[in-house]
Amino acid sequence: TDVLQFYPKYFDALILRAKILSKLHRYYDALEDLNKSLKIEPGNHQSLIAKADCLRALNQHQDAIKIYSY
Repeated sequence: TDVLQFYPKYFDALILRAKILSKLHRYYDALEDLNKSLKIEPGNHQSLIAKADCLRALNQHQDAIKIYSY
């Protein structure tokens, strides 16, 4: 989080924080970071899979399936 204050587009930090937030069941916060990471690197598989996992955890299965099928 501290790094992102100075470098808000630091891709690896966004992904790492999203994964931590997801493990803490803070899926909406994780999705926010994942969406930011996808603006930096559209189509990044790591971001897409993590996003689909969050959506699945939030029972947004149709949206998750679209991403998994990408």
